[in-house]
Amino acid sequence: MKTFYFLFIISLFVLLSSNSLFGKNKTKESKTPEFKYGKVELKDFDLSKNFFDTTADAVIIFHDGDCTMQSKDDFPFALWYTIKKRYKILNEAGKKLANQSFVLEHYGQSNEKIKSFGGNTYNIENGKIVKHSMAKNDFFYDKQSENMDIVKFTLPKVQVGSIIEYEYTYVSDFYSSIPDWNFQQDYPILWSSFSLNTYEIFQYLAIPQGLYKFHDKGIVRQQNASLGFQQRYGHLMSRHWVMKDLPATVKEDLLYNVDNYRSQLEFELHNVHITKDDVYYRKDWKTFNKYIIEDPSWYKPFYNSHIFMKKMTKEYPMTDTLTLVKNMFYKIRDEFETTYSSSILPRQLPAAINRTKKGSAAEINLFLISLLRQYGLDANPVLLNTRANGKPITDIPCLTRLNYLIVHIEIGGKEYYLDASKQDMQFNHLPIYCYNGMANIVNSETAKQRNLSANNIVEKNEIKVALVLGSEDNWEASLKEKYSYYSSMNIRKRIRKSGLKKVEEALKKELDIDNDELSFELKQNEVDTFLYEGFAKWNFENNKAGDLMYLNPFIKLKSTPKAFKNEKRILPVEFRSAKRNAYIVSIKTPEGYDIESAPEARRVKLDGDSGEIFVNVDKGAGQLDIISFLKINQAVYLPQAFTSLKQFFTYYNSLKDEVIVFKKK
Repeated sequence: MKTFYFLFIISLFVLLSSNSLFGKNKTKESKTPEFKYGKVELKDFDLSKNFFDTTADAVIIFHDGDCTMQSKDDFPFALWYTIKKRYKILNEAGKKLANQSFVLEHYGQSNEKIKSFGGNTYNIENGKIVKHSMAKNDFFYDKQSENMDIVKFTLPKVQVGSIIEYEYTYVSDFYSSIPDWNFQQDYPILWSSFSLNTYEIFQYLAIPQGLYKFHDKGIVRQQNASLGFQQRYGHLMSRHWVMKDLPATVKEDLLYNVDNYRSQLEFELHNVHITKDDVYYRKDWKTFNKYIIEDPSWYKPFYNSHIFMKKMTKEYPMTDTLTLVKNMFYKIRDEFETTYSSSILPRQLPAAINRTKKGSAAEINLFLISLLRQYGLDANPVLLNTRANGKPITDIPCLTRLNYLIVHIEIGGKEYYLDASKQDMQFNHLPIYCYNGMANIVNSETAKQRNLSANNIVEKNEIKVALVLGSEDNWEASLKEKYSYYSSMNIRKRIRKSGLKKVEEALKKELDIDNDELSFELKQNEVDTFLYEGFAKWNFENNKAGDLMYLNPFIKLKSTPKAFKNEKRILPVEFRSAKRNAYIVSIKTPEGYDIESAPEARRVKLDGDSGEIFVNVDKGAGQLDIISFLKINQAVYLPQAFTSLKQFFTYYNSLKDEVIVFKKK
């Protein structure tokens, strides 16, 4: 699975007893390009010897980050960051890079503060370099929230051909949270390096991601500047990583989030050994689960008994367990409003959530868990990371990845997964972005994980078309489309926002039928009223030539995704889920005609039985029925499968060119 997603996990620390790994750096010395902030020569403007996409708006010449742990006032574990970056502007669009920014955070007494700042623009005028410098305070703070500011600044006199650079240092109190380092960015980059220098007692994991290998990396154990610090906190561990000559990250169709494949380093504080008996709560899943259940700032308040919840249970006395859980689910879903989704840490106590009837997705689902536990039911949180937040890291709790909380409960030997925070979500269904692989069930006694795979979600879409030759020698067409669960949920959301008529008009337009008499109506499925069906009627001109009549039976077959118009692909193909698309057409044979030729029945399989196209033709008395069936068995396909996928969908799309030929008797 890790190879499948190009995600490899390495540990940069071992236990302090494993001293044999720490010594002289065994890696090769990396020759850093000549870069001195504030100094640019004429030769630096010539990048002709470097290999990169010259059609890009700009190229990043150098990007370097250094994070060093050292004291700030009386706090010994502050992190000092120094960031240096240099671009060359290649065209007019690249001039927007004159505007730059970075984020600073602050929570209570802990904060991040700028210690130094500078920026320069270099232009060639009359064969000489002219330097335009920024003052040390040429920036401003844009307050985004109570806990976050964006520092913004604009480099002066930027034009096509300019070299621009900036350097800043800030100090952070948040030693448990080191920002990701993106080696690959939205522009080609010639050199990117990052160094991390921390005390030996802090065991960080570095989690690399992406397609490209490191040009260099290494680790060195250094003497601490202070003997007292060294005795208390261990040696200073210095490690570095380098990548070079990386292409820009390019967004592609059928890709959930390109950032999931960007070459980067992600850092996670795995353990802290201030004394030999210390056990850090992120050490492993079992330790983590026990901690967050028992900690008052995490989930403990939701595991306690509450008087107001006891009163709620009297309104819904225990009947059979499944009915009770369904009733509680729909009660919370319908009565509570979700304020935001991307978090696993509650900020409100249960009583406040009940009073305001508002909360984050995590808070609302924790409230449901707490309510179910009042009945003695074993409901538990499930922690996961959504598709847009990278691939799951299963070995350890990675708080930079975990960003969503749902509910798990087992009833009669069957496991149910619930999300009461989404207005249109049905019982035992989850948002499609939750299906991203392994998820952790929070239980104080055991560490359980479940695979919430998108391959296990099958979206079924069905289109039925009936064609009859009318009295005016035009074909009369009627269409019925049965939308899948997630498509229906999206339709419901659109109706709530814009109204039924506007949604019907939008879906009518999506049919792409050029006919003023086209009618379209949305209806709820009679059996499952959550699902929607679309009904359309229109006429189109008969295509005749002498004694022959031609008809395309696949007039509304879904088109091939745009991604398969490309010749190659370096990133995986990600569908929303597995798919079953059925297209059924019934044609009444025109009076006075026989069927001269019709599409043939056949079956085409994708490599490894991961997909299938099936066409069946049934010629009855006065009737012709054709069924085409598209089956996609996986949600994600490796780049190596792209050529086969392209051929597979090209073949499916070619069905739209097939015709039925009727001949006059």
